[in-house]
Amino acid sequence: MRRRCGTALGVAVLALLVGCTTPAVPRRDPRPAEPARTSWQLGHRVPASSGLRVLARSASGYSDATQLALDAGGQDTCSVSWYPAGTYGPENKVGEQVPVEVDGRPGVRAGAGAEGGYLMWQRPDASWAEVSCYPDESPATHRRVAEAVVWEPTSMALPFDLERLPAGYGPESVEVDVVTGATTVRLGPGPLAADGGLVLSFDGSSAPTGGRPVTVGGRAATQGEDARFPWVCLLEQGHRVCVAVDSSDTGPYPDRSGEVPALLAVAEALRFPADLDDRSSWTTAEDVFG
Repeated sequence: MRRRCGTALGVAVLALLVGCTTPAVPRRDPRPAEPARTSWQLGHRVPASSGLRVLARSASGYSDATQLALDAGGQDTCSVSWYPAGTYGPENKVGEQVPVEVDGRPGVRAGAGAEGGYLMWQRPDASWAEVSCYPDESPATHRRVAEAVVWEPTSMALPFDLERLPAGYGPESVEVDVVTGATTVRLGPGPLAADGGLVLSFDGSSAPTGGRPVTVGGRAATQGEDARFPWVCLLEQGHRVCVAVDSSDTGPYPDRSGEVPALLAVAEALRFPADLDDRSSWTTAEDVFG
C-alpha cells in the first residue's frame, strides 16, 4: 500500500496564461483563510470530441485550469479556469460586463473597457468558471469553448510518486504539460506561508545545470552550491528531475541552506515507473497527494 504524503494544501491562486505552453501560477495572490481543494483532481475536462486539443492542466488549492489549442498549430489558444466560491469572480474584472447565460446559469462577458475578452458564469455551487482566449477573443469562440466543458472529475498523471514528504510540507500547486510531459509541483511549508517552499520539476525548461556530483538515496545526482538557491537534480531514464527552493524573481535572496535537508528528503522519496516513456504507467496526482 502506498504511504500517503502529508497534505498542507495549496496557497497559490492559479491563473492560466493564455499563449504559453504550460500554465503559470501567481504565487501570493489574496485568498480565503483555507484552501478549497479536497482532491488533486480537476473538476472539469474538455473532451477530444469537441475539436479542441488539450495542451496543459493545472491545479492549486484554490483553482483548476485547462489550456486548449483551437487549431492544429496551437497558435490560437484558450484557457478554462474554475474558482471556488469566494475566491475570484466578476467583481475582480474591470470594464463593462454584459449579462449572459451559459447552460442556463447566469454569467457575464467582457464589454467596453475590459482588459481582455472573457466569459464567466456561475456554477450551481456558487463557484465561477471562466473562458479566455488569445488572439481570438470573440464572444462566439468563448461560448464554443464554454459549451464544450464537461463538469466531472479529471485526473492529472504525474511521472513520479512520493513515498513521503518532509514534516510540514504539502502540495501547493501541480502543473502538467500534456504535450511534453513536463511537470512542476510546488511544495509549501504551510498553507499561508509568506514565502519559501520547494519546486519539484520533471523535464523543466529552467532546470538548474552544473553542480557537484552527489549520491541521493543510492542514485547519482548533482547538487547546487549557492546557499541562496540550493537544488538537487537526478537523471532518471534520460529525464532530468530536480528539487529546488522556490524563490521570488525579485528578491530578497536570503541564505536558504537550511532547507537543503528538506529538498534532499524529497529527492530521496521520489519513485519512478519502470518505463517513464509509457505515460500509462504514471501515477495520478490524487494518488500521490490524496
